[in-house]
Amino acid sequence: MSSMVDLLGIGFIGAYVAIIFDPTVVNKLGDYQMLNFLMQYNHGELILIIGYSLIAIFLVKFIFLLFCNYFIISFAAVEQAKVQKLLVNGMLHQSYENFLASNSGDNLSSLANFSGVYREVLQAILQIISNALVIVAVCIFLGAASFITLSILVIFMGVIFGSYNFIFSKRIDDYGRDFMDGASSMIQGTTEVANGLKEIKTLGKERFFMKLVSDSADIVAKSSLKLNFLSTVPRNIIEVILIIFVVFIVYLNIDDTTNFASTLSMLGVFTAGMVRVAPLVSQLQISWNSVVYGESAITKLSKIIKDQTEEYQFAEASKNLSAVSESKNNIFTKLVLENISYNYPESDIQSIDNISFSVEKGDFIGLIGPSGAGKTSLVNIILGFMQVNSGSIKFNDQDIQTNINLWRTKCAYLPQDIFLINGSLKENITFERDSINNSKLITKAIELSKLSDFVESLPDGIETSVGDKGVRLSGGQRQRVAIARAIYHQRELLILDESTSALDAETEKNVMEELIGLRNEKTIIAIAHRISTLKECNKIFKLNAGKLEGPFSYMEIADS
Repeated sequence: MSSMVDLLGIGFIGAYVAIIFDPTVVNKLGDYQMLNFLMQYNHGELILIIGYSLIAIFLVKFIFLLFCNYFIISFAAVEQAKVQKLLVNGMLHQSYENFLASNSGDNLSSLANFSGVYREVLQAILQIISNALVIVAVCIFLGAASFITLSILVIFMGVIFGSYNFIFSKRIDDYGRDFMDGASSMIQGTTEVANGLKEIKTLGKERFFMKLVSDSADIVAKSSLKLNFLSTVPRNIIEVILIIFVVFIVYLNIDDTTNFASTLSMLGVFTAGMVRVAPLVSQLQISWNSVVYGESAITKLSKIIKDQTEEYQFAEASKNLSAVSESKNNIFTKLVLENISYNYPESDIQSIDNISFSVEKGDFIGLIGPSGAGKTSLVNIILGFMQVNSGSIKFNDQDIQTNINLWRTKCAYLPQDIFLINGSLKENITFERDSINNSKLITKAIELSKLSDFVESLPDGIETSVGDKGVRLSGGQRQRVAIARAIYHQRELLILDESTSALDAETEKNVMEELIGLRNEKTIIAIAHRISTLKECNKIFKLNAGKLEGPFSYMEIADS
């Protein structure tokens, strides 16, 4: 459509110029039966008619181009959103080992920056296709007017832009690679600043981290600057080519006075065509620069998505998700770990070495051991985040990996650093943003976790914001929110990974009393450094260098 409108416009411009400079052209219209109606108009009227037609054609073209550009931009934006959703979905469903091996800067940059580059590249490709179609159509029309003149113009363009790409394509690709690395490093550094601000300010290391981020920001800025500078070159080159082309054609025809009017008409057609084609050729080269510049980011983005999702089996996930609805009828009764062993990828050291033990409903299991003994690894294995190299883990006599989603509906994980979002207290308990209908369950969770008095003291009650990462809550309050979350989601097995180790003795005692009060409803596995934390445990195991000893009673552990 755009090509047809362009051809009509260029054709009318040629006719317009020809009629202005050669009034006798009107007499030749009688040779074309479909144009006989124009014979009734005089020279001046015909100029006005063609002029109005030109205006109408270019208005139609303007409206159509607006529509085309909107389509291209909106399509690219929608595809970017799809990629961003795919990235988040990949982060949520990738294997835990793959998550541990990944670079958080790459993950965040892929979401914030690389997806934007993907949109720009996709938009550039669509622009290339659109512009190329118009350029080809206009060239066909110009070729019909004068093939030799078109050939001269194409040779000029080909030599100049061929040389441009030969010289600069590799550099543009390098600039894109610099941008990708700089963007990842900048986000990585910014994330580290946000996570470690207290330590950084306490140690007076602001300058060190500022330099890390500023160096990366400079790399991003310089690579973008170089690309933008090189993208200004095509437009300026085309202006030079057009001037050379016009002067060259006039030079070739300067002695041909008999056909000077037809030469002017032909130049008018070519000038009109180049007025339309020149910005398209310039945009074509700029779009190609964007594709080359974004190649490294797109390659990295593709690898991240592939790494995140290659182990995720959608058919298996569907089967697991369908079984979640049956979880209420599959009450936790027993967990059995039998001869399990595990070592991390690319490591020969056994983090977990031939461990066996069982957990019965209502148990309060304690787990102790020095740092690096394998306690957190064992928790990750129990939660199904890491698959054992040998042995089995069975929940109610069923391997947890055969239906991992069902198994996780039974578990709640309470680490030392409780995960809290920047939202209300209710949102941090429910992890839901929509209106909650199950108010009785929320009330029960708040009461059992001993948060009732705290909620009553808040200005907006349960709707009060807890701040970024729960900054407005004390350590004990954070732990109680985690307990309330587990109760609200009706989890039967609570796994405490040194969750009270950062609390003072009095607060820890209160939190543990609240947990002990839940023993009739919950089964608990607690990792602890302080032996006193495990006073109410009915079984305690020692873990050292991946090997398990026990079970022991609290008195046996205390006496030893």
